[in-house]
Amino acid sequence: MPNLKDLDIKTEPLKILLVGENGTGKSVALGSFYKAGKLRIADFDGRLKPIKTFYPEADIDYDTFGADNYRQFLDEIESLQDKCPFKTWVLDSVTTSSACCVNFQLAMKDKLKTTKGGLPATSWDEINGETVLFTKMLEVMKIVHRKHKVNIIWTAHPIPKTEIIAGETNRTTTLVAYGNKVPALVPGYFDEIYNLQKEKAGLTGYKHVVYTVPKNGLPGKTAFPGILPDSFDITNKNFYDVLMSYLQK
Repeated sequence: MPNLKDLDIKTEPLKILLVGENGTGKSVALGSFYKAGKLRIADFDGRLKPIKTFYPEADIDYDTFGADNYRQFLDEIESLQDKCPFKTWVLDSVTTSSACCVNFQLAMKDKLKTTKGGLPATSWDEINGETVLFTKMLEVMKIVHRKHKVNIIWTAHPIPKTEIIAGETNRTTTLVAYGNKVPALVPGYFDEIYNLQKEKAGLTGYKHVVYTVPKNGLPGKTAFPGILPDSFDITNKNFYDVLMSYLQK
């Protein structure tokens, strides 16, 4: 029976959710984990060029998924439970894969409801299907992380959302384009939630900063309080190296 006194949290594989707008360095940050061993990216965003540019010789496996080959993605998720040959497995991103999940379900319908303009109309069936699928994915990732000692990294884009409650307009951000349950479910599965932001540096320059605490309406948390700072600069740096410089002290 495991005992917490024997658990070395600094050597355990990581579960990281990277949140940030386009251009904040999420792809380059996740790509740096090739240094931990074999890296696999389940790519839904189709923006892998920055990783190739930044790490031209890195050994990184990937497949780009969409509604047309979403079944292949589901098969991969299932297979990882029994065997995972990777040291890090990445989902890039929650936001786009959520939309793909709904589109995949719509494509499978015999009778597709449409709007007056002829666009596919989602229903509670697709939203509930999205929730079920993401719950399954999160549970599988928890098994893969624990059983095979794999780093799990997911990325997410903040999407502005406006709600009118009791006549008042509230502006918030969400991680997915459709249902409300998935954005609430996903953060709870990750020990580390970092928000990445691009900030001005000097008169004309910019820097890329990682926050381990909430910042500008984006979530942030860490299981390493006192070890990781509230923020650290990764401009032109290897995110994995910077992270390990704190965790391996």
